[in-house]
Amino acid sequence: MARRAVCGPDVSEAIHADIPLFEVAAWVGHRTTRTTELVYGHLVRRAMERGARTMHNRLGLNLAPFKGLIAPPRLTPEEGDMGDDWDDVA
Repeated sequence: MARRAVCGPDVSEAIHADIPLFEVAAWVGHRTTRTTELVYGHLVRRAMERGARTMHNRLGLNLAPFKGLIAPPRLTPEEGDMGDDWDDVA
């Protein structure tokens, strides 16, 4: 098992601080950002929602016509859609 440079709370803080996901993935020893998304997806989604709200407020966008058109990401994998993504999760 690979030794991790950072742990869960550090990852949470990094994601909430808008550190790019590819950097966070490298810090925790994941080969791809997909693994990081699978493990910390709930945090990534919150950060994306916060960013969307910020852009909405700054640009004064009317997003009502798009409500319900964008499906939220799945937090649990389905059979066959992960490949080797879980291989580097401790």
